Order: sequence, then C-alpha cells, then structure tokens
Amino acid sequence: MTSDAYQTTYHLPWAPAPHATGELAVFHLLASDLATARAMLEHAGRGVTATTDAQGRLTSLFVAADPRDGLVYEIRQRPPEDWLRERIARTGEQLEFVNLDPEQSSAH
Repeated sequence: MTSDAYQTTYHLPWAPAPHATGELAVFHLLASDLATARAMLEHAGRGVTATTDAQGRLTSLFVAADPRDGLVYEIRQRPPEDWLRERIARTGEQLEFVNLDPEQSSAH
C-alpha cells in the first residue's frame, strides 16, 4: 500500500518506519462483535478509528501502530468459522482452530 493509499483509506497521516528494515503490513483480524472489540481496545488505551458504510453501520476498526511494537491492525466483524470454511474450500488446506485457553479446555 502506498502512503497516498494509506492516507485515503484510513484518513490518517502516513508516518515512515523509524527503523531501516522497512514497513510492516497491516494485520487483518476478525472479531465476533466490533463494538465489543472497540470498547476493549479503547479501554486498553489504543487509538481506534472506526469505518462505517453509507448507512453509518460500523464496518471495521483500524488500530494505529503503538510505539512499543509498531504493529497496525484492521479488524472486521465476521465469524471466524465462516472464514475457516471459505479458506479450506479455496485452498484445500487442512486447517482447524485450536483453543489454547485453559479456562475453555474440555478438561475443566
């Protein structure tokens, strides 16, 4: 993405990377509920820019780079299971979600 495309898409100023290794891409994430994701991110002190459709409905969240890690995120609302089904159908990969949260483990 060019700096002009970044500014046009996200309505934020482009800031070149402060290091010599170049720019990192935007990490694309899925959330079951964008409103909840937005509240959690804002509570954590992260800057969040919301994008909306023509009817004013929330369509995605843009989380600007944090000075500590330089990572940028775009979050869209979509059930992860839908993404997984489409990915498997498209690529034939044998992917599955693994729950690493011990609180959610079937052993408890």
